[in-house]
This record gives sequence, C-alpha cells and structure tokens, in this order.
Amino acid sequence: MGPIVLGRVIEKVSGQSYESYARSLLSELGITELRIGHDLPAERFLKEVQYYTDPSLYPVTSIYDRAPGTATWPNGGISIESIDAAGGWVGSAVDLVVFASSFVPSASHSLLA
Repeated sequence: MGPIVLGRVIEKVSGQSYESYARSLLSELGITELRIGHDLPAERFLKEVQYYTDPSLYPVTSIYDRAPGTATWPNGGISIESIDAAGGWVGSAVDLVVFASSFVPSASHSLLA
C-alpha cells in the first residue's frame, strides 16, 4: 500500500501522472520501454506479455465498464494499472538491466545520484 500512496504523492508534487514523471527520470538513463502494464488485452502494448491464470480459477465479473461481462483474473479481473507504483511496470529485458545497473555505484548512469 505504501508504494501506491508514494505514487500519488509524486503526482501531487510533480503535477504529472506517476507514470509520466517516472518515465521522464528513466529516459535520462536511456530507458524507453518501461511502462505501466494493462489488464485488458486490447489495451496492452505491442510487446507486452500474454498473461495467464490458473485454469482452476473461475472467471470473475470484469472490473471495467468498457469491457463488461466475465473475465479471467489477469484479463479484466484485477487492475494492474491501479498498482502502478507498487510493481505494475512491464518492460524489455534490456531496460530492466539498465535500470538495475543504475544502482551500482560504478555504473556510468546512477539513478541514485
């Protein structure tokens, strides 16, 4: 819950959406493909993964008015977008390595600096 609240504080202080603000910082490291994931298949990014669920779980009522009816948990049953600052990010392996390496003191682009 704390990271989600922090995301809202970032929005209030920066005057931008959490994702826009975070992506502006990430772009300084050359990271271009990290984004907040999407639940609904029609709204996913071109390179975003296909989400699967345990087949023993029953479909649930979609939480989205724009996609009414039943849905599996990862396809409209939960909201990845709402947990943005708590881990709703998706991205390429290259961007994830660049992000992780930014925390190494000897790296040329330190996010913590």
